[in-house]
Amino acid sequence: MLNKDGLVKLMHAGKHILAEIGTTTVIGILRNVSSTKVLQRLSQEMQDSRANYVHKVSGMVVLEIVSIYPRDVVLSLSTLLRGFMKHCITN
Repeated sequence: MLNKDGLVKLMHAGKHILAEIGTTTVIGILRNVSSTKVLQRLSQEMQDSRANYVHKVSGMVVLEIVSIYPRDVVLSLSTLLRGFMKHCITN
């Protein structure tokens, strides 16, 4: 679901309603699934995206990850999250 043909592609939709559905679904997955594979895939797909809406959502996703996930998971993914945060700031 979190690949270039799944939810991230839905966020690229020209229709704002579809993009919001994709965003809500991604946030729901982050809140209910604590998996490093999910975080790695999501950060990779969002960083590869060129859509402005996805760039805006990236900041929300990083905030959710840092606030919800246990500290040890965040620390273990610090290099991944550091690159993701840098991407959010530069865009």
